[in-house]
Amino acid sequence: MNNLRRLFYPTLACYRLLLIVAVLAPLSACEEDTPTATEKALIRLELTDFQYQQTDDRDRYYHRRRFTALNGTGARVTKGRVCVENGAVCAEAVVDYRIEGDSVFEQPQSFFATRAETDRITVEYWLIDDAGFEHHLTAEIQVADQQAKWVEQ
Repeated sequence: MNNLRRLFYPTLACYRLLLIVAVLAPLSACEEDTPTATEKALIRLELTDFQYQQTDDRDRYYHRRRFTALNGTGARVTKGRVCVENGAVCAEAVVDYRIEGDSVFEQPQSFFATRAETDRITVEYWLIDDAGFEHHLTAEIQVADQQAKWVEQ
């Protein structure tokens, strides 16, 4: 019996080791690849192509929101907020958008709506770039007479 145990013990130890490796190897691949960078991202937010539409009791303005990473450092957008009626009414949401370095992320069918004939709308986003820096982007839009104009800052 001892001879039999000596014969199979190394084989069982090898199987145990293989089983542990087989279980742990896929788990290590589950970690999300997070890009790393050392340079602070340069991110630009633009709002373009405004189109007016009357909806119920509100003026709705469709537009494109374009995030551009101007250097090789990307970022993740984590929160957004839109304020209408000159900042009196705001809505915010947790978001998860990825902007790769040296690229553009676009939201082609965005909109905001206001009850005021003339208004100042602010669109804000919070980001964390691949180097760990936090960013706060703000865009201001003036609306009057069914026209919207992005005010560059």
